[in-house]
Amino acid sequence: MLTTQTLHLLEACSLLMSTMIVFTYYNPIGELAGKSGRDYASVIDGLTFDLDRAIPLVPGFVFAYIIVYLMPLALTVLALRRSVSDETTGLLRAFFATQMLMMVAAFACFVAFPVKFDLLVNRQGEQIVDTSSTWLHRLNYAFVHQGISKYVACPSMHCAHAFSCAFVWAAQRLPGQKLVGGLALLTLASTVFTKAHGPPHLALGVGLAVLFHRAVYARLVASKALHPILDAKHSPTARLALIALAPVGFLLVGEELSRLSGWHTDIPGMFGAEPAAEPGLYGLRADMPYLAVRGAMNAVYGCYLQPAAFLAH
Repeated sequence: MLTTQTLHLLEACSLLMSTMIVFTYYNPIGELAGKSGRDYASVIDGLTFDLDRAIPLVPGFVFAYIIVYLMPLALTVLALRRSVSDETTGLLRAFFATQMLMMVAAFACFVAFPVKFDLLVNRQGEQIVDTSSTWLHRLNYAFVHQGISKYVACPSMHCAHAFSCAFVWAAQRLPGQKLVGGLALLTLASTVFTKAHGPPHLALGVGLAVLFHRAVYARLVASKALHPILDAKHSPTARLALIALAPVGFLLVGEELSRLSGWHTDIPGMFGAEPAAEPGLYGLRADMPYLAVRGAMNAVYGCYLQPAAFLAH
């Protein structure tokens, strides 16, 4: 017999996973937008084109860039640590609903106003940014540029998510409010100095976060529209089925978007891993556990048993 607390924990996992999957839609949607033949880059980035490319690459900022990906997970853990209850689940529902709707708004911007953006090249398409001289440069390229469509820069979803999380952190008075607020501000610098975005994209991303926090999250929380008390008419079995099926449904939508766009969504590739040689469901393979163990063993072997050889690559 499933307890109410267990259902709350399972739903939190489902919400987090579903939101992560929806986040990956941006690549195929960006590619579909690019196929329209329209490009508003000259309108959005025309005035800052030379400035954007004059800003130096500072690959150390990649660490601040990466941490933003962990913010929804950390927020969920801290909220559940405080209380596994109807109240917490209602707040998490409001938070993740806001994230998803904010992403849909960003996707709409990609489609309505396609902006092709690549700070690694000049007007002639020649690469002007170092992406491989040190392991830090390679890490920056792997996490920030590898496996990313050229049509998903404006507005900056990275800034939107960072500030949206910081707003909710403060609203719920979770531990580390000042740290998270500082990280959100640091994201403005990290997205510029990792060569991911230009200044106009940052402003639009932050604006999106402000708009959806006030128009969606605050109203959902105040009205308790997503509070679990409204689930009373449904059985725990029905709720469990929805919790289990939601990520699967979002995965199927993502696969269809990939098919329509021709973009092969590769989740490991998007987060710095070597891109999959063969297409699979979201870049995942049936032998992934084996590959993970082997990769870890190779890393340990290279780092600790043959450090000179490992660092040479």
